[in-house]
Amino acid sequence: MRIFPGCLQSPLSYSRLRDIEAPMTAACYLTEWTQGLDRFYELGKQIEIYRTAEELVAKLRELQAEPQRRQALRIAGQKQAQGELSVPRSLDKVARALGLT
Repeated sequence: MRIFPGCLQSPLSYSRLRDIEAPMTAACYLTEWTQGLDRFYELGKQIEIYRTAEELVAKLRELQAEPQRRQALRIAGQKQAQGELSVPRSLDKVARALGLT
């Protein structure tokens, strides 16, 4: 396998596998912000993010106090993960990008 210089230090987009797995299982997903998450999800609607320890605590308190919001995040995140971010959908996008369809 050939690794292109610099690709690991500066990827075009990045997602941790848990960024797909957790929402796919209908978790109310709260994660640390990383560049590119907004390419996969509508932040604040499908998943929730934090940038600082203080923001993490505040978001945890908000979500703990709002069961309906947690449920809405679960449903919207799962719909996105099982649809647009599923393996078949991702493979289709790769095939189209390579002109294999």
